[in-house]
Amino acid sequence: MNKDKLSKQFDINKKKFTKGCNFYREQLFEKEPEYYARMKPVSVIDEVHRIGKLLEYDEIYMNISLYVSYMAQELGIVIKNTPISIAVGSLFLVSTIYQMNIDKNDILDKCDISDVTINKLLTLLLSYKTYLIPTQKLYNKYMELHCSFL
Repeated sequence: MNKDKLSKQFDINKKKFTKGCNFYREQLFEKEPEYYARMKPVSVIDEVHRIGKLLEYDEIYMNISLYVSYMAQELGIVIKNTPISIAVGSLFLVSTIYQMNIDKNDILDKCDISDVTINKLLTLLLSYKTYLIPTQKLYNKYMELHCSFL
């Protein structure tokens, strides 16, 4: 669950909520450094899997979405975007290109992300689709190299 959703759920001002989270993180780092060192931020891979399952993606399309998100990060296309927006953009790009029966409203219903963010990411990723959608050979190589991580 992200900060926006939690701050709304508990009716706490987003700015105050963020300050509280930062304070907690600093205290945890100071008082429990071993525990803090084991904490892992949410990754794009985690988000692609989570959202892909919510949207009931077939495994092949989930893996293509993982490839898209990986390449978008490697090429620096999505450097300013959060893991959830990269994941949603990758999944939506794949559903658009492969003409799946998943539309933007399905994504909006299942994810805590705005319509504007989805549109921005889709437009951005579509402009690089030649580099992001794998050929069969690239897909097979990617799966060979990354299957232990997926």
